[in-house]
Amino acid sequence: MAFDPFGYFAFASKLTSLLKQGENMAAEFDALKTQITNTETVVQTAVTLLTTLKTSLDAAIANNVPAQAFTDLSTQLGVATAALADAVTKNTPATPAA
Repeated sequence: MAFDPFGYFAFASKLTSLLKQGENMAAEFDALKTQITNTETVVQTAVTLLTTLKTSLDAAIANNVPAQAFTDLSTQLGVATAALADAVTKNTPATPAA
């Protein structure tokens, strides 16, 4: 059986291509893991915000806090909501990734 250099080079080329695809997939996987971590952080921050808000409202109701305190709390919620909306908008791709 004779050595076929062209077959060897074709095989080597395909193997190199497969290895490159594996490297690309690994990089894409790492980027996806980072995106998931960032999303989980945003979600946890929102949960903390809402939990703190509920605790504050419950305390205000239990202590018969004056109406101005509720207005102040509403203002605080508006600021926090805008910040959260900005963060979500900033980290949401304009078009879905393919």
